[in-house]
Amino acid sequence: MGRFAGDYSPDQYIITIGAPVGPLGLDLSGAVQQLLPAGFSIPATLNEGFAPGSFFTIARDTPSATKTVGATGEVTRSRSLNRAGVATVTLGHAARANTLLSAYLALWEAGFNLTFPITVIDKNSDPQTSHVVADAWVQGWPEDGRAEAAGSFAWVIDCAEHQPVLGSYNR
Repeated sequence: MGRFAGDYSPDQYIITIGAPVGPLGLDLSGAVQQLLPAGFSIPATLNEGFAPGSFFTIARDTPSATKTVGATGEVTRSRSLNRAGVATVTLGHAARANTLLSAYLALWEAGFNLTFPITVIDKNSDPQTSHVVADAWVQGWPEDGRAEAAGSFAWVIDCAEHQPVLGSYNR
């Protein structure tokens, strides 16, 4: 017999893209602000502009553990210290966050060594699912195209260290 497990609403998914930081913790917000339209603030909170379908994914680069089976069948488990990961945020063409991510990537291509923090919170879950990344950067320009209907940009973001907490949907 089935039972109701909980509710989910995509408007309860909040992504915060923080201020860019250069070497030695130098705040690069001023440099980015010059590339943004008036009224655009940093940090930017995204809770709109997501493309239809899957709009956010994140995963670590490697599993937390690997196993090695010896020639005689003994098994050894090895802990991975790699906490790096990759996230993809898919935004509709009209999303304001496209402008911010473009500015971050343009500055990096101009020679500014910058990273930025990302925090993702799913308010649908209890405890809240969260993904915290202190140092992230845009991997490259997303593929661009046009069609009869508005499309989307899939921004791939590398993460130096991904700290997840996964909750479950509550009632």
